[in-house]
Parts: sequence; C-alpha cells; structure tokens
Amino acid sequence: MITPGKIKVLVVNDEKVIRDFLTRFLNLKGIDVKAVEDGLQAIEIVKQEEFDLVFAEIKMRKMDGLEVFREVKKLRPEIKFIITSAYAPQEMLEQVKQEGVIACISNPFDIEELVMIVKELHLL
Repeated sequence: MITPGKIKVLVVNDEKVIRDFLTRFLNLKGIDVKAVEDGLQAIEIVKQEEFDLVFAEIKMRKMDGLEVFREVKKLRPEIKFIITSAYAPQEMLEQVKQEGVIACISNPFDIEELVMIVKELHLL
C-alpha cells in the first residue's frame, strides 16, 4: 500500500473549475497533485516526473483523454489512469476501458464514488 503524502497524481482537464476541485480534494487527502490544462502539457510533465495516477478528461482541446492515455502508457506503463467525462459517448468510454483505463467517472463528480475509487487503488 502506498502511503498518503507520497502519492503523486496528475490532473489533466481544460476546465479550471474541475482542475481546481480535484487538486483541492486530493490535497486534502494528503496526495501530491500537479494539474495541467491540456494533453500536450501532460505528456511533457510525465516525461519529467513520475506519477502514480492520472485523472484526464476525455474531451479536451489539442489532445483528448484517450490520446493522453495512450502516450502516457508508452512513456510510463505503470501509471494508473482514470478518465473523467461530462459528454463522452458510451462507445468511447467502453474503448478506453478495453485499453486499460481503470475507471471512468462522470462530471459532475460524485464525491463518494471518487473516494471509493481512490481507496480501491490503495492511494488513501
């Protein structure tokens, strides 16, 4: 089990409100969080730093969450990945799960669902 405070999470979302919410929530749980607004920034930061988990929005400008997932997995296959989605089609969500995304969470977030998923990953 990873101990809180040593976990590093990357939040990738083009909506500042969502980035800020996830950052604050995870920080309150003792998790170190970095947040970026697009997939290109996410790829660059993953090249420089190690993360245990990535939260990425499926629909973003420049690079969508599925593309981010695929590129991150090439760089660091051990990183766990959660897709967040407000508007993604069901077939896209099914595709990302088949490729190895561990969970898809709908926006707006159900805080209890978020806590349960993070606990199941032994991050809390």
